[in-house]
Amino acid sequence: MKEAIVILVVLLILVGLTAFRYRKQLMAMVNVWRMLKSMRQAGRQREDRIEGDNKASGPLVNCAKCGKWVPEDRAIKLGRTSFYCTAGCMEKSAKPA
Repeated sequence: MKEAIVILVVLLILVGLTAFRYRKQLMAMVNVWRMLKSMRQAGRQREDRIEGDNKASGPLVNCAKCGKWVPEDRAIKLGRTSFYCTAGCMEKSAKPA
């Protein structure tokens, strides 16, 4: 039993000396791992934000003047079926040609 404890202590000392010798390389590996982890989290947050934007925008409607597709909640509604992408398009549509 005493020999096993001595062997474990010697192994721990060797591992400690090796870690001390290669501490810069080990820290570089840890930093790369942290960077990759933060990039994955940023990518997930970006995907979640994009999915949230798509869900919040609602159905698309066609601008009566220029034909541009815009989310219904951002469109300017005139009457029951006329939608415009901007106030400028609505004004251009109202002016006689």
